[in-house]
Amino acid sequence: GEHKLNQMKKILQLTTIAVFVFLSACKKGEVGPTGQNGKDGNANVSSQEFVIGPSDWTPFGTFGQPGFGYSTTITTPSITQNILDRGAVMVYYKPINTSNYTALPFTVPINGNYSTTFLFIASAGYIQLKTLDSDTQTLLPADIMYIKVVAIDGSQRIANPDLDLKDYEQIRIKFDL
Repeated sequence: GEHKLNQMKKILQLTTIAVFVFLSACKKGEVGPTGQNGKDGNANVSSQEFVIGPSDWTPFGTFGQPGFGYSTTITTPSITQNILDRGAVMVYYKPINTSNYTALPFTVPINGNYSTTFLFIASAGYIQLKTLDSDTQTLLPADIMYIKVVAIDGSQRIANPDLDLKDYEQIRIKFDL
């Protein structure tokens, strides 16, 4: 959004200034004072948002039989084998017209008769989302939903042992996502 645009403008400005200084430098000058410490970055954490609609889902299994549901696959190059082995992959779900993300997996009871489960399977390079109903009669997800995939390097997991990965707001604030 606006934050990324401001970052890009800053990088362009700094690059232009660096090129100008490099081209106009004739002799070595004195070393200037040490600059202020900048804000820590989050190079070891990446976040991607995806919009999933009804046409993105594919049925699996046999309707009316245990294991029937719908799945969709999202390409996520930020998920590497190293992150799978040493870090963390979190997937958050936000229905359209809401503002809060919920960590997957989760199960929601429906009318006390059955429940719907949303879950994910992470692999190097992609995420598979699945939805299944406990009554084996899963319906195609009819609404648009937002999916946020966050890949956290192992160094950040070690450096932040008390971070609640299920709390997207905590993750967003900590890693400036």
